[in-house]
Amino acid sequence: MGTYPSGRNGVRNSMPLEVPRYSPTGSKPGTIKVGSASWAVLAVLRKTGAWMTHAQLLLATQRSTKSVCWALLYLQALSLIESGADNRNSRYKRYRAKKLEST
Repeated sequence: MGTYPSGRNGVRNSMPLEVPRYSPTGSKPGTIKVGSASWAVLAVLRKTGAWMTHAQLLLATQRSTKSVCWALLYLQALSLIESGADNRNSRYKRYRAKKLEST
């Protein structure tokens, strides 16, 4: 058994499972804060209603690449947006907001 540089006696330091893995500020998991990157990306996608690329979302939101990437992953996990293949290459994706269901 090898040793890890951050551990002692071959045991790797990690976060205990009893520590909550969500925001310590008191926000509930699955909520979107006003002004966040997720909020900005969702607002742009809902406003346009069209398919948009990652680059278009960067320009429209004026946010960093990492924050837009995280927002897209988060919004997909919440099923608020959908992704599709781009015509240029299968590596690229396009995104759009899902239609709001009216009850």
